[in-house]
Amino acid sequence: MAHNNPALVEEFAALLSRSGLYELVGYAYTGEGFEMIESFDLYDIVIVKDALTYMPGIYMVKKILQRTTIRPELILVLTPFSNAFIRNLCQSLDIIYRNVAVTNAFHLMDLLYKYDLDEGARHKKVFDTQYEIIMMLKKCGLQRRYLGYKYFEYILNLMFHDPNLAKKKMKELYALIGEHFHASPASVEKAMRICLKQSLRQHTNYYVRTLFGIGEHPNQQTLPSTTTFIQVCLNRLKDQKTYVALKGMKNRAQI
Repeated sequence: MAHNNPALVEEFAALLSRSGLYELVGYAYTGEGFEMIESFDLYDIVIVKDALTYMPGIYMVKKILQRTTIRPELILVLTPFSNAFIRNLCQSLDIIYRNVAVTNAFHLMDLLYKYDLDEGARHKKVFDTQYEIIMMLKKCGLQRRYLGYKYFEYILNLMFHDPNLAKKKMKELYALIGEHFHASPASVEKAMRICLKQSLRQHTNYYVRTLFGIGEHPNQQTLPSTTTFIQVCLNRLKDQKTYVALKGMKNRAQI
């Protein structure tokens, strides 16, 4: 990450750590510091503020990409303005630009979530169901410290691989989970409800608000039921798998 606001970088690093999705492993506060990066080979995501000292961030990205062998999944440039030249340059480099003034780390996290929703599957070569389910729950903000977390992870895995389970009522699914974890259906239902409500009430990010149609302001927020949460997550996972599979077939056909 290259940004000249140290407080924002520190706040963003803390948010990333809490989310469990990413870790900030490198940063620069000046253009000179950013240019010293040898390559992007070790990074999954690169975020650059265009208005850095010495040289615009877009041009430094272009220079470092020339030294890069393994391209990051996402390169995001934050620019105070945009024009045809900037748009064409970003398109030629396959980087995403956002004409926004990022005022806090939550705004920056929302940009990552928006990218994931819009284009997250574009760079995936394989679909690992277990990994994607865990990442889905993390993006939704579900906390592992709640007992219900492992119940969500378990039932999403089962239902993803067995479409017939979608026909069952929730009380039957609670019984299925309870049988596996040696718990009563009533306790499973309660644990999942507590996990969902408490996790989402702590913070509803862009990913959750968009996926479940939740308002941004507290008085507009109607949290999803357990049933809705499971069905929406399953649909999202299935869409991702289909996209990755079709992309693989297209690539093989072009060889």
